[in-house]
Amino acid sequence: MCIRDSFSVADYEKAAAAYLAGLEQYLTSHSVWRTAPTAVASFSLAPLDTAIDARLEALGRPDLRGKAAVALARRLTARYRQLFSGPAWDKLAARRGQPLRPKWTRTTPRDFAHPALYYIQQLIGEGTIMTFIPATLTAFRRDGIATPTLDKGLDEGETHLATLAALGIDFEAVAAQLQAEHLAASDHRFQTLVQAVVHKRDALDVGQDVYKRQTAYRPAVRRRTETKLRSSDTPTWRSMSSRMKWKARPKTSRKARPINSATHNRRRRCASRMVSRAITKIGMVTRPTPRRSPGGSGLPATDESVSIHRGCGRSERPS
Repeated sequence: MCIRDSFSVADYEKAAAAYLAGLEQYLTSHSVWRTAPTAVASFSLAPLDTAIDARLEALGRPDLRGKAAVALARRLTARYRQLFSGPAWDKLAARRGQPLRPKWTRTTPRDFAHPALYYIQQLIGEGTIMTFIPATLTAFRRDGIATPTLDKGLDEGETHLATLAALGIDFEAVAAQLQAEHLAASDHRFQTLVQAVVHKRDALDVGQDVYKRQTAYRPAVRRRTETKLRSSDTPTWRSMSSRMKWKARPKTSRKARPINSATHNRRRRCASRMVSRAITKIGMVTRPTPRRSPGGSGLPATDESVSIHRGCGRSERPS
């Protein structure tokens, strides 16, 4: 389970209270289960400092910028250890209950005055989760030091938060504003995704309709073209018919032909491909001017017949 868009210690306390009540009920009603769900609560760092630093700039105290998020994260860690300790928690932990661990998110500083590992190097500690973007992870692998730093500077952090509160900065009001903004942004992204899926679905539906209409129309066009080609007595159509091995047969000859004949099936496929190309390239009633083939054959050759011959996939081109 993951609790998102948390920006204050009070939000974490509410989520932890609900989680503890649900975990106790779960372990009581699912006593046969050997494992319990894991859970984290995200705490965003960079947006907090950005919002508070803007207020400090307005108050004329830029010297206090960039320290509130780390101080609040350390305060949240202390509260986390208080909530998930003691006799009540020990009973749940004995049944393999998992704590609601803090997860530090948005750890890339938005203030260019801070290094890329500004938040990460100050919040490494047991029982917490750190998130990285690829660039920050690469920087940590290159320059980072994996040493516990979360418990350092607790008193200095509380002093800094007290100073900000004395200046009139309301942390809960800042957290509520950030939470509303991030929830609205998440809802906008979700609605955009839904609309993209809807548009894609509609496009696929239209494509299916067009395909069905084309499929229904194609057999009729093929029959008309085959009839025209077979009944025509011009040299061009005779040449095309000879290349496709069409022969004048009585209607009863189709019934006498073996159904499983490999030659018959190959010629049918060849004829179908030729008709499809003829419909596309030369139309229904095109009468191109015959010309002699380069090899001196008695059969006239045209661009259309050469294209049709290639579509049959056979080496029967006149030499």
